Amino acid sequence: MEEPSITTVTVSPGKVDTAMQKQIREEGHTGMSPDVHASFVAEHESGRLLNPDQPGTVIAKLAIGATNALTGKHYRYEQIFQRMSPSLTSHRWNAAELADFQSK
Repeated sequence: MEEPSITTVTVSPGKVDTAMQKQIREEGHTGMSPDVHASFVAEHESGRLLNPDQPGTVIAKLAIGATNALTGKHYRYEQIFQRMSPSLTSHRWNAAELADFQSK
């Protein structure tokens, strides 16, 4: 049953530079294949990991201020996500419609 007073929004933040990412880069070679471990190292070295404040700000502001107009939407960072899950309708979390929820 749908609850009109409840707003639900999901966010896939993308690849974020977290302590977990650092641990994988430093210790992952012991528990994963060399090519997978190398991909984590390469993402960091190339600067492709997001600062946690970027998706964190959007998520925090959505948690306290998302309007019902956003209900049922899924926001993601990476374009590849749509190719991986084509049945999931999603939008970019850095889209114009979320401008009020992004860092200024």
